[in-house]
Amino acid sequence: MPAPSRSPSRQDSPRVCPQAVGVGGNRFATSRSLSDRLSHADDMHTHGRPSDSEERRGGEHARLLEEGLRCAASCEDGLSLSRSGGKDGRLLMPRWAGDGAEDRYDGLPPVTLSFQDLTMDIVSPGDGPLKRSLKQLLQRPVALPTKRRILSMEGIHGCFMPGDCVALMGSSGAGKTTLLNVLSGRVTRNVGGVVKFNGHQLAPEVSKTISCFVQQEVMFFGALTVQEHLQYQAALRLPPSVSRRERDATIAAMIQKVGLAKVAHSRIGNTSQNQMIGVSGGEQRRLAVATELLTQPCVIFADEPTSGLDSYMAMQVVKLFKELASAGRTVVCTIHQPSSSVFAQFNKVVLMSEGHMLYCGDREACIAWFAHLGQICEADMNPAEFLMKICAVADENREAALQRTKEWADRWRLQGAVFLEHWETHGGRVAASSDQLHLQRLFSSLELHDRAPHALEGGGESSTQIDQEGGAELSAPPRKPSDQLALEVKLSGLSSPRRRTATFESLRRYGSQANAVSASELTRQLSSRAQSMLKGGTPSEAMLHAMQKDRVGIFREAWLQFKRSIVLTSRDPLSTYVKLVTTLISALIPAFLYFRLSWDGADAWNKVSSSFYVLMGQSSAALFGVSMAFNKERPIIQREYETGVVRMPLYFLGRVTADSILWMIFPFVYHLIFYWIVCIGGDSVGKYFASLAVLLLTVQAVASYSFVVVSVVTNPVVSTVVVQILQMILSLFSGFMVKLDKLNSFWVWLVYLSPFKYGLSCFTESIFIGATVTSATAPPIDGLDFLKDTFGFDYDYFWLYIAMLFVLGIGARLLGMCLLTWTARRTKENQ
Repeated sequence: MPAPSRSPSRQDSPRVCPQAVGVGGNRFATSRSLSDRLSHADDMHTHGRPSDSEERRGGEHARLLEEGLRCAASCEDGLSLSRSGGKDGRLLMPRWAGDGAEDRYDGLPPVTLSFQDLTMDIVSPGDGPLKRSLKQLLQRPVALPTKRRILSMEGIHGCFMPGDCVALMGSSGAGKTTLLNVLSGRVTRNVGGVVKFNGHQLAPEVSKTISCFVQQEVMFFGALTVQEHLQYQAALRLPPSVSRRERDATIAAMIQKVGLAKVAHSRIGNTSQNQMIGVSGGEQRRLAVATELLTQPCVIFADEPTSGLDSYMAMQVVKLFKELASAGRTVVCTIHQPSSSVFAQFNKVVLMSEGHMLYCGDREACIAWFAHLGQICEADMNPAEFLMKICAVADENREAALQRTKEWADRWRLQGAVFLEHWETHGGRVAASSDQLHLQRLFSSLELHDRAPHALEGGGESSTQIDQEGGAELSAPPRKPSDQLALEVKLSGLSSPRRRTATFESLRRYGSQANAVSASELTRQLSSRAQSMLKGGTPSEAMLHAMQKDRVGIFREAWLQFKRSIVLTSRDPLSTYVKLVTTLISALIPAFLYFRLSWDGADAWNKVSSSFYVLMGQSSAALFGVSMAFNKERPIIQREYETGVVRMPLYFLGRVTADSILWMIFPFVYHLIFYWIVCIGGDSVGKYFASLAVLLLTVQAVASYSFVVVSVVTNPVVSTVVVQILQMILSLFSGFMVKLDKLNSFWVWLVYLSPFKYGLSCFTESIFIGATVTSATAPPIDGLDFLKDTFGFDYDYFWLYIAMLFVLGIGARLLGMCLLTWTARRTKENQ
């Protein structure tokens, strides 16, 4: 059957490669100018299928330009690209780009993000009563008694181009964040379908090196200033080959770029951590963006970046994302109930409802599409509010709403590509309410296409559509399933001069990268790394080795973690001033209660009780202090671990070292006051230093048990309760409250695990050694014999007990490090 005649006013759609191709900037330095290549693309667009020679030239063209940029070349906009007057052959911006476009060049390769047939089921497994109770204790996600499907995402497909600023919208539970996590590679379990960067599937660990994820809840160490935070992040994120001067220059430029210059030396603040109020919520959002931009990502994912902000701050944050998109990056944001002005900053919209994609395309075409479905947006209504209303599924009529949502998702899957093709053909004029003729033509074509869906599924014959204005038949060439993604790339939203400006600006940047225009050495390094990652495939050992080499060294990272922990501790009022005042009060009051003890029988017994008080008080302070510090920092460190910024064992090492120094200072101050006022060891300086050493060892050993508890129990309230119970049990087996030789054999194992037992025995021995205890009713007795007869302390094992304090302290810390790493990994995997 002969192919139907084509209307002379229509042109064939440009042929595009199904996969976007990322190439290095040096390939633009060829004999043929870029304008000649774009003209060749226009010839192919005008004259139909090329000859064999043209086919070969077209193949070369596909290797040099990614699909979206070639599609932009076919737009009838009168664009002109020319050479500069010099011999360097630098690529100039189009005339409509403006004089300031050169300054916005970021030197990064543009990335087209495409995804096809994404599926994912989120099912809540059933838990028994015991398992549910344990999960509640350890603050793990608790499931219902029976299995329940929470969200089913299927048939999701689309494409985002360089320069796109995408709004991912939908009601709560629609699957916005789930889709964002899948696209960013943060979630890989139970995920089906294909996600490609420039036409290549990348391993999750590779995709994360060229993209970033700005999370909904901002978390910072509030005691740091904005500049200090970025300095630590740059030292941890950037390759070790980057010099200090280069890092400082990058940080200064980033602060200016996100508009934080006036608060650069202000503390961030964190009211949730009982710290002073610092920078505003909008400034914290921009700081979160600046943190992720340090590694120069090509793709930016943001989850609810305007959550909790007023309209002005929300606009400032979204404008920042728009500027980043105009610099050639691909920006994808989930957003909830934006204002009309904020909504207008996005050029592309994705609508999700109950795991179904209802729309993915140009923002201006969205209203027209839903008008075709019978949903009319009132003239005075906020378009974003209208779209959110459409996506909502009301509980009172849930079954009908779910059925309607599924029907709309099927309509978009069958008709969406054709709709965007007609929208592009008419230059977006169907959005105007006055142009009813184009609107009628478009919807009539869609209805006819709906009755012949095989055209999208690769039918053997061309699909025929009727031009109601002129009576001519409009034919669309048959498409194979493999060409569907290419069509989506082509129809990804090039419908306005502003949109084409962003796309060609991205092209200009990519071409200029070969000449290193305005790009620093750091940017060139990161750009080269991004290009190597965009080659796709399973990461080879050489690539993984290069990725590992780009990470900061273990000794350098451990030093940075220790340094940051020291700064945070010194600026925390609870860790400094409050603890100092508490130490002074708790030392002075008991000291004057036990004032100037002698060596008679009653005072000797008071010396033992005061020794127990000293060990108990300082060890308990360390036990609870470590728990508070870890619980405060854990969410922030967990996030840094999930993004690959820190290694959990090295963080643990830095934090433990800082805490060890802190919990040597306060016991030293305490003992300095208490020892000399009480005369617990007489006037002997040697006994002072010996008892001080035992005190410090005991405090460190007891504090190590807190590391084990907080590594497993992440709930701050529950961990405090567990620590309190642990302190009570350990103190019971110290030998002061109960004679250890009278204990039942069942409790012996707890005696060996109690640092108080070893600490009190060694502390009192260092005090009573060489002393003589006198009594009015009994002959004098050696101090060590007094301890053995009265309390059952065996002074023959002094050095063994000292060794046991070392073993318990180091062993508990190593166990805590392993448990913390395991818990962090499990939390990351269960997201």
